[in-house]
Amino acid sequence: MSKKSKLILIFVLILVVIIGGFKYFSKNQESPYDWVLVKRGKIVQKISATGQVVPSKKINLQFEIGGKIEDVKVDVGDQVKSGQVLATLDDEELIIQLQEAEANQKAAQIKLNKLLAGASEEEIKIYETAVENAQIALDNAKISLKDSEKNLADVKASAENNLKQVYEEALNVLSDSYLKIYNAYSAVDLIQRTYFSGSDQQSLKVKESQQNIKNSMDMAKYYLDVAKSNQTYKNIDTSILKMEDALDNIFDDLGLIREICNDPNYYNTISNDSKTLLDTHRSYINGALSNIVKTQHLISSTKSTNNLNINAAQASFDSAQNAVKIAEGNLKSAQNNLNQIKTPPKKEDVELYKIQLDQAKAGVERIKSNLAKTELLAPCDGIITNVIKKEGESIKGMMSEPVLTLICSGPFQIEVDVPEVDIGKVDLKNSAEISLDAFPDKIFSGEIIRIDPAETVIQGVVYYKVSIEFNNSKEGSYSFISQNQNQNIKETNTNSNYCVGIKSGMTANVDIIIEVKENALSVPQRAILTKDDKKIVRVLEGKEIKEVEIETGIRGSEGEVEVLSGLKDGDKVITFIKQK
Repeated sequence: MSKKSKLILIFVLILVVIIGGFKYFSKNQESPYDWVLVKRGKIVQKISATGQVVPSKKINLQFEIGGKIEDVKVDVGDQVKSGQVLATLDDEELIIQLQEAEANQKAAQIKLNKLLAGASEEEIKIYETAVENAQIALDNAKISLKDSEKNLADVKASAENNLKQVYEEALNVLSDSYLKIYNAYSAVDLIQRTYFSGSDQQSLKVKESQQNIKNSMDMAKYYLDVAKSNQTYKNIDTSILKMEDALDNIFDDLGLIREICNDPNYYNTISNDSKTLLDTHRSYINGALSNIVKTQHLISSTKSTNNLNINAAQASFDSAQNAVKIAEGNLKSAQNNLNQIKTPPKKEDVELYKIQLDQAKAGVERIKSNLAKTELLAPCDGIITNVIKKEGESIKGMMSEPVLTLICSGPFQIEVDVPEVDIGKVDLKNSAEISLDAFPDKIFSGEIIRIDPAETVIQGVVYYKVSIEFNNSKEGSYSFISQNQNQNIKETNTNSNYCVGIKSGMTANVDIIIEVKENALSVPQRAILTKDDKKIVRVLEGKEIKEVEIETGIRGSEGEVEVLSGLKDGDKVITFIKQK
């Protein structure tokens, strides 16, 4: 290897060592944090939106009241003057309403005049007669109430007496039914002892039926004795039900015994008299059962009739009571009316009648105002761009579709849609920065002049239309902010080409300036963390990191956030901790 080659190799090695050492020490000395100094400055909060250039006054004209269009006096393209009649509504109905309102006003005036003049002798006599008639009506109503009260008492007494007689007869029917049960049992007992004393199947069935009859008889007797000893309607009703069950069961048992008597093994053994006796008692039992059912129906019918009669009498009594109350009220009202017309008018009554007169006058003026609204007037000089409604069509006033569209003569404006979440921050007179695609090198200045109160829904999102006027937007004078070395320098353009060049429909990008704070402390948004629902930043103090809770204000358009408390000018706030 030559000497020159060795020198080159040594130089390269030394260079490598130097570069490696530099990188090593640089890495060890590199700060592990990204941080910024808290400083004071200007914070500008903006809302961005995109819209279009529109004429300053493109107006959808509509009637303030509803009705049928009588005449449309203009066509598309017509030049109109401010105050010119553009269309009219049919006013026939309003004219009729005005006549009625004027009649009401006249009547209210007459009533006031009459109140101030007081009542005449003839009127007082009429009211005195009304009091006398009301007193007579009250006396007659009291007589009717007394008669209806007596009738109600008589109906209730008669109903109770009728029901009592029915239940007394029911006790007789129960006693007769029990006697027939007892006789039937005695006959069955004799036949059983005479013919069915054996242990064959037929005898056992007869003995079982005999016992069933006895059980039914004992049950019927128990409830009959209770009803006789304590003759309440409830006890008698219970006894009737139990007697009906007993008779029904006994009738079936007698039928079973009678069938056994026809059994071939007993047919010739049992006498015809015994068989006839069973048939007779079964017939008696059936008749008793029929009497019990009739008694039940009679009790139910009597109760129903009594209720109808009592309810009718009660209704008559209630009606008579109500008639007395009405008659008393009528008498009191008649007396009050008489006293009122004899008394000089009260101050508050005079005021009331005056208010009623004023209301009637207001009604007249309101209809006159509506008559004036039947004419649709041009609010400015301009040109008709659309005729939406035609003669003969009906409209519903301010909520209806516009009738005409008019573009007023004047400068252009910007219309943008601001979302619901931001509209609460926007106020009239907020300034705005406007850039037009047609003039990429210029940023115009403007001011909010209108915020529509009604919402506009676009793809399910609620927006509100905001109108922005160019500053100094007179003919040939539009203010704009030039872009000069990243500094905003406001100047006024006086070149009329800018005015002529701006056209309706151009796309406009708008930054609405919501709030501006001078000399405010701020930190980048990325430096703020949320911990336990608190906003904190990490402050670098020497080599130590300290978490500090802060209170924030507005957020600037450059991503900076105002700090209201917790930091001071010159604090070092960490924005990022690097990974080792």
